Amino acid sequence: RVEACLKALVRVAKGELGIHPEEQAVAEETAKHGEGAVPGLVALLEHPQEGVRQLAGYTLRSMESVDAKYLPALMAA
Repeated sequence: RVEACLKALVRVAKGELGIHPEEQAVAEETAKHGEGAVPGLVALLEHPQEGVRQLAGYTLRSMESVDAKYLPALMAA
């Protein structure tokens, strides 16, 4: 489920330099949900914890495509 992946992303985000294996695994699993995960990931770009914002952005960047309607939020992040 997308919701479980997004909760896991918040839980594992370390905010350290680079992406750790656990973060990578959650990012990959979340990205498998495709467009269904995008609204939640975009919302996480405004999370108070920098590590969560970074991992959400990393996950979005790894996705094959993101609808152009999210472009303003992505650019603001």
